[in-house]
Amino acid sequence: MFTGMEYTENHARIRERMPLIMKHRDPNQSIAATYMNIGTDINFAAITRGLIDHITSTPQVRLHLKHHVSDLSKQPSGQRKVTVHDQITGATNEIHTKFVFI
Repeated sequence: MFTGMEYTENHARIRERMPLIMKHRDPNQSIAATYMNIGTDINFAAITRGLIDHITSTPQVRLHLKHHVSDLSKQPSGQRKVTVHDQITGATNEIHTKFVFI
């Protein structure tokens, strides 16, 4: 699967392949890149679905769709207070949680 993959830390070589990425980059900054002549493609929709399927299979995780987050703050307890507006019902709720995944 990775046959033919080129790895380089050479700024000039990376600039040839990715001129916009390198346009304002500090020449003293460490950087590395890989390149495949055949190209690559990433299906971000499939990755996102897989991630959501995985995290929502955990009983402690609740997924809220069609909600607008209007405020997010860290409480003295270390928890996060999330103020959300349900775009379907119109209700506004506060959720107190240890983690917020965005």
